[in-house]
Amino acid sequence: MAKEEDNMVSDASGMTLGEAVGRILPKGTYPWLGEDESQIWLSVAEQENWEEPPFWPTDVFAVAAHLVQSSGLLTYFEPDPDYRRRSTNDPFGFTLSLKDRLRCVEVGKKWAVSPTTPRLVRSHWQRLMSSWTERVRASHHAVRGRDVPDWWRSAIALIIIADEACVGLGAPPDDQHQDRWLVGYFQVA
Repeated sequence: MAKEEDNMVSDASGMTLGEAVGRILPKGTYPWLGEDESQIWLSVAEQENWEEPPFWPTDVFAVAAHLVQSSGLLTYFEPDPDYRRRSTNDPFGFTLSLKDRLRCVEVGKKWAVSPTTPRLVRSHWQRLMSSWTERVRASHHAVRGRDVPDWWRSAIALIIIADEACVGLGAPPDDQHQDRWLVGYFQVA
């Protein structure tokens, strides 16, 4: 497993965003959960399609986290939500505002209790998909005086949203997470 992970990271220098997404979801996304899982598998077999975000918050998290990790963009992320570049001579970097972060948390909480993919997830996913042919490696984009690619903020936002939607997943059953559809779906009694 470690060797496979090393290969996924070491190959990132020339990899496009689409290739990175394809490594995590090689058959495309499952944008809905039909009445019968065979409907999902049939549609995926017919078309490898990544246009719609995955149905599962866990898959959204996996894609976004892989993009952040393999690109190295976290190197340029400023955790301070009030960070502002004062001039083009300042180091290249970006952040998410406190308002954006709180919105992501709220959307994630709503997704946790409803299997309907939120509009904000769709919006950020589309931003990723519109960058399908861009190189993933952050250092290819790090140019003083230029803003970061839009998909960087979207990847961070999707991690926050999906992480919140998955709260309680993998933990023993408790009263605190009864209303979370994903926890209920995967919970082992």
